[in-house]
Amino acid sequence: MVVPGLVVEIGSGFGVSGMYWLSALDEMGAGRFISFEPNLLWHGVAAQNYSFVSARGQTVQGTFEENAYGTIPCSAVDILSIDAIHTPEAVSRQISLALPLLRDDSWVLIDDIRFSSQMYDYWRRLAQSPSVMSFEIDTRVGVLRGLPRVGLTQQQLHIITDAYKFQHADRD
Repeated sequence: MVVPGLVVEIGSGFGVSGMYWLSALDEMGAGRFISFEPNLLWHGVAAQNYSFVSARGQTVQGTFEENAYGTIPCSAVDILSIDAIHTPEAVSRQISLALPLLRDDSWVLIDDIRFSSQMYDYWRRLAQSPSVMSFEIDTRVGVLRGLPRVGLTQQQLHIITDAYKFQHADRD
């Protein structure tokens, strides 16, 4: 049995899917789970729900884009679950930022790939990328393996994070 060392979820919501991840990790007796949720109320609900299931979970109140590089080490993510804003622009940005954090054999799950025709077109382009293995689960979740990794140092990741926060400071 292959046991993931780190599962990361973008978009905790109320923590329902995270509780399933945590239960599985506890059952296997290994691994950690980190989720990102910008909505303060939802973050609190998810954190409380996770605490009922396992001590293996960590919730980050904020976006993946602003907090991932300060939270997750390079090349550490075995499974990335994207379930936040279901647009090609948002998912593309999250995947791009996640690439240095993924292991070579990481799995990437994208929820609601048929949320819109644009999202499904984006999914199909990703799925047809050379060297990428892909499949769909119940026409809702897209699964990818073999995305090309990008090697960056932790210092470079922090610089990118700071630049992102600076660019988006006026929007808050």
